[in-house]
Amino acid sequence: MLRVLPILVSVLAAVGGLIGLWINVSKWRQSEVQRKESERSAARQRRDKELRIKDVLLWSNEVISKMVSLRICIVSGPEKFKTTIERIMFDTSILLERGRLFFRNDGYDDHENHQYSAYQGRRPTILDQILIAHYLADRVASGWSDADEKQRRQMQLLARHCLRRFVSLAQKEVGRSVVASVDAAKGGSDIDLDYELDQVEGAPSEAALQCRSMNA
Repeated sequence: MLRVLPILVSVLAAVGGLIGLWINVSKWRQSEVQRKESERSAARQRRDKELRIKDVLLWSNEVISKMVSLRICIVSGPEKFKTTIERIMFDTSILLERGRLFFRNDGYDDHENHQYSAYQGRRPTILDQILIAHYLADRVASGWSDADEKQRRQMQLLARHCLRRFVSLAQKEVGRSVVASVDAAKGGSDIDLDYELDQVEGAPSEAALQCRSMNA
């Protein structure tokens, strides 16, 4: 019996070591599974964020295109662009609804609480600008000929204001906080078209023009 005891102890120690090894391997495998799942989850979140930014950017570009077109049409004379303005009216309505996919209403108070969930609460400010452009396109298409000079000037100013408000809000949403080149981000200066034209290569300067006139 005394001879068997050391063997039994050795066997039990070996079994205990194997059990401990198995436990450690199991823990390692479990930690690896958790680590990989965490990495996959983080990758999905990054991908979803990147996709959302790209989608919002594309949507914002479409909205800006419609708002700029509306402003140019109003300034240039809506009578010549009635079909374009009517198209903008339809497009801004569609873009407003698409924007609801990116920007949820603010809060769910008693305001419109009987509506579907996407329409409960207060509409985000960035979407308000599209709705303003939509209403403005409708007003210009139907009432420009009856508007006086003051009302026409108000429409022109409103087209500019809602465009600038939208661009400012969209920039905060998808704009870059860091630029690739500091040169591109340097502050510019007031634009003097006559000066810029004079600086074009080959264009005569003011001094050259004066010299030519003296020699003529």
